[in-house]
Amino acid sequence: MIVAMNNFFKKCFASLGVALVLVSTPYELCAVTNYSNNHHDALQIHVNQDCKREVEITEKFLQRQVPGLSVSYRDVFNAIISEGHQLYIKGGFFRDLLSEDYVEPNDIDFGYSCSKEQLIEIIDKHQWKYTVIPNSKRVIIGEGNGQFLEGVQQEIFKPTDINQVEYTVNTIFYDVNARRFLEEHKVGIEDLEIKRLNVLSDDLKTWLYISSKSHPFQRIFRFWRMVGKGYSYSINLEKFIKNEIANHLEESPEHFQEEVIDFASTHFHSFDELVRGCSAIMGYEWCQKHLIPFKDEAEARSLEEERRIENLSTY
Repeated sequence: MIVAMNNFFKKCFASLGVALVLVSTPYELCAVTNYSNNHHDALQIHVNQDCKREVEITEKFLQRQVPGLSVSYRDVFNAIISEGHQLYIKGGFFRDLLSEDYVEPNDIDFGYSCSKEQLIEIIDKHQWKYTVIPNSKRVIIGEGNGQFLEGVQQEIFKPTDINQVEYTVNTIFYDVNARRFLEEHKVGIEDLEIKRLNVLSDDLKTWLYISSKSHPFQRIFRFWRMVGKGYSYSINLEKFIKNEIANHLEESPEHFQEEVIDFASTHFHSFDELVRGCSAIMGYEWCQKHLIPFKDEAEARSLEEERRIENLSTY
């Protein structure tokens, strides 16, 4: 009965030029549509120029209290801005906050124009709790869990060329000082409305590996995760990523497996989404072999990192 229904829906969607993939797993039914149009089509969409609704939603959220502090996110930002610095918010915060399927954001990532030392001086001045992550330019303000506030120096936060722009829905930039979305990234808001994974670069090979030399497969795993959230994607992107995974498993299976576990541990709160997306792209049997067995190890690493950050905190 289920097979017959699946075949019926596949024929219906095929007549519309759309491929429908239905994956039934213990992690529930995952339905994913593949759009076949060129990834640059999203650039032709007309974006609401002022994004008033999105700005209002953003500013309302920023009035919430920062975990571990007695002030709001906006209060923290205003204190940094008053010292003459530029701030931007980006990332999964907007993907969750502005989605029609509203999800409570896990954190707020922001870029700051000053040095890390200058940022810490401002935090110390206000006697706020913070955590400096060793060997990085990251600073967590307030508690290191819940909807925490994490700052990264702007020079590594803001993309300088099109290959550094990940999926557009994950690269929506908000100018905290001017309270507006950056014009060049508003396409991500439109892609968010239709739940589409959009890559602006024509050079997928460069785009895939430009973001991180130490963790080269991040965008592959983010692809799984976003598919698990129900985002549509181009058939070309799916084929390219599947081919890259096959190559890596052949060339360096241990390295690839370690990267899978590392990503799952740093995004353990969305492990089920990762499994759904992986199953939809690679097949459930593949997922049973290369991802699901490592759930316990990923959880253990995640908890260990939480304890490490708490021990690093400064009050």
